[in-house]
Amino acid sequence: MHKLHVSLLLASLVALTACQAIVRGAIKGGINDGLAVAGPPGSDFQKLADDLYTYRWLGYRTAFVTTPDGVVLFDPLNARASTEIKAHLAELAPGNPHVKIIVYSHNHADHESGAAVFADDAPRIIATANAAADIAAHPSPEVVAPTETFSEPEKTLAFGGVTLELIHLPNGHTNDMLAIHIPHDRAVFAVDGPHVKMVPPIGAPYTSFHGALDQIDRIQQIDYDTIIPGHGAWGTKKDVVAYRQMLVDIRDALLRQAAARGLKDFHDGRFFQPDVLGDVLFAAIDELTPKYGAWRGWKEFQVADFDWVMTQGIYMNE
Repeated sequence: MHKLHVSLLLASLVALTACQAIVRGAIKGGINDGLAVAGPPGSDFQKLADDLYTYRWLGYRTAFVTTPDGVVLFDPLNARASTEIKAHLAELAPGNPHVKIIVYSHNHADHESGAAVFADDAPRIIATANAAADIAAHPSPEVVAPTETFSEPEKTLAFGGVTLELIHLPNGHTNDMLAIHIPHDRAVFAVDGPHVKMVPPIGAPYTSFHGALDQIDRIQQIDYDTIIPGHGAWGTKKDVVAYRQMLVDIRDALLRQAAARGLKDFHDGRFFQPDVLGDVLFAAIDELTPKYGAWRGWKEFQVADFDWVMTQGIYMNE
């Protein structure tokens, strides 16, 4: 049922017009724009604290901590990105440029397939037990298996004079997700959960809506100032508050627009008539565009994101 909303939405959009070519052209254009919306071309490094750096590769983002004993890298992304990171470590981590620990946020190859680039450093690779099990069940030649796992809600990682906290975030984007808290820098690295003035990009939201809210609520229990997402810009704890509110606003706008059309709930059979579904969805988008229209990805991802909230968060209540 997780993909029901995609087929339902596309079928309804086609029914809204007699010309499928126009619909397909609009969808293709939105996908093309959306793939680049989380970040401009190229890549860059930014120093967030004395020992903390964030690296952006196109629309992706990761981070690493430098220590006298080596580098702790979060999410090696892919071979191209990791090769560029490795090339700059002599400059950014002159004390010890070797990557000695890699932490996978979750088992999605677009965030973890660059670890082999650091094979000469023989790093420890840490992930949740759920991620390791998923990697074993669905092996990929590009993904290096973890060497250490944990199944507890939290794990303390002490290395090179710093202490990091690995926090399991199940039932959100995936069931194997973890966030990384860097207490001494008052920062959190959290992937495919909260974003900074950006709606969920392609691939990010298709999971439990309520699980996504729970994931954000757990992150907000941490004492931190800086959030480093896996996509888009980095920001502050207030940005995470605003992101959660955006998700709630989408849900509430959809419910208001359905009620305005005489629908008691989303299980009313009339809701699935193409004209009603489309009216509710686009009216909710129009309602919130004044507030969120300037956010990254609003134009490109609005239909997919509203459909996700409508189907997963309201219709299936998951």
